[in-house]
Amino acid sequence: QNYLVDFNTAEKMKLSLETSEKIKFDDIIGNSYEIMKEELEEVIKPAVDNLANEIAQKILEFNEKSPNAVFCVGGGSN
Repeated sequence: QNYLVDFNTAEKMKLSLETSEKIKFDDIIGNSYEIMKEELEEVIKPAVDNLANEIAQKILEFNEKSPNAVFCVGGGSN
């Protein structure tokens, strides 16, 4: 939402967080941007925190106590 990018571009941006300090992308209008890794992390932090909280609540709901470990798999766990 913040950068007006499509799903595939957003995925590439997310994956770039692990390997790049600067992230380059084009929005859906065709404007090119280069932002610092920290800027993108700041923008997505509320969504990541919300998702982590929802996952934690479901684990407690289904497990009835805190487990010793949680393993995350799939692209969303990145």
